[in-house]
Amino acid sequence: MAPSFRVGAVIGTSFKIWARNIVFFGIVSLVAHLPGFFLRPTESQPTGSGLSSLANTSPSALCNLVFIQLLTAIICYGVLQQLRGRSIDYGACLLIGFGRFFPALFTAILAALATGIGFVLLIVPGIIWGLAFWVALPVCVVENLGPVESLRRSYNLTKDYRWSILGIALLVLLIAVLGGLLIGGVVGFFIGASHIALHPALDILKLVVESLVGSLSAVVATTAYYYLRAVKEGADIDEIVAVFE
Repeated sequence: MAPSFRVGAVIGTSFKIWARNIVFFGIVSLVAHLPGFFLRPTESQPTGSGLSSLANTSPSALCNLVFIQLLTAIICYGVLQQLRGRSIDYGACLLIGFGRFFPALFTAILAALATGIGFVLLIVPGIIWGLAFWVALPVCVVENLGPVESLRRSYNLTKDYRWSILGIALLVLLIAVLGGLLIGGVVGFFIGASHIALHPALDILKLVVESLVGSLSAVVATTAYYYLRAVKEGADIDEIVAVFE
C-alpha cells in the first residue's frame, strides 16, 4: 500500500532517519558549513535592497550555497537506503554525492535565482517557486537529470501538494528558530545577556545548530521526494534506489 503525502508522515519518517544517523549527517553538514563560518567574521553588512541586495550576496552565503548542495547530494543516497530498511554505506554516499555535485549545484543556483527574483518582484511568486522547486536536488541526484529538467520535474512532482510542503518547511523553520533561541538562552545564562552578542561561544553553537538543521532539511527534502513519487507515480523504494545499482 502506497504511503500518503501527509505532513506528519514526512516529518516523522525524516526525524527517525535523521536521529539514527545524526553523527554521520551532522559531521557532513558541519564540514559543509565550515567555509561560510570562517568567512563570516571578515564580511561587512550588506547594503541596498531589492536587486542590488541580491547582487551583493556575501561570500559566506555563496559558500553555503555551494557546499550545502554537496551536503544534500551526499545525504540523499543514505536517506533512500534507510527508507529501504538498510544501513547506510558511507563510502557510497560520498561517491554518489561528489559524482552529482556539479549538476546539483547548478540546479540549486537556478532554483535560488528564480526564487530570489520572485521574492524581489512580488514575494508571492518567490514562495510559490521555492515550494515548487523544493525537491529539485533529490530529483537531480536520483534521476540523473540536468538543472532545467530537475526544476521542471520538481515542479510537476510538487503540484497539488505545495500547501503540505509549506507546512513541512515551516516546521523545519520553527525547529531552527527554537534551536537559535535555546542556544541564546543557554549562553546568556552562563555569561550574562549583556555580553551574549559578542561571545565566541554563541557563534560556535550557532554553527552546530545550523549544521544539525541543515542535515535535517536535506533528510526531509529527500524523504518528501520519496513520498511524492510513491503517491503520484506508485513508485516503491526499491524501484527508486535501483538507479544506483
